[in-house]
Amino acid sequence: MQKFTWVLFLFSLIALSSCDDKTLSCGETLIEISDAAQNWNSSTADCETYLNAMQRYIDDDCAGTSSLDDYQSIIDTLNCP
Repeated sequence: MQKFTWVLFLFSLIALSSCDDKTLSCGETLIEISDAAQNWNSSTADCETYLNAMQRYIDDDCAGTSSLDDYQSIIDTLNCP
């Protein structure tokens, strides 16, 4: 899980630089993603919270073109039980 947290942190840094006018909104969504990742203890609800926050980040155009595929790849690989 520590490696996953580092990857999320790295994506967060990249994404913050691409939010421009929506920095506050994108930053809040990144906090939600980070909180969901840290609080995830293998429950379906935790998985869904994380995936929903990640999808909202993409849908709100917070992910820059260079990191969009990375975020989508994470979403695609996670399967909530």
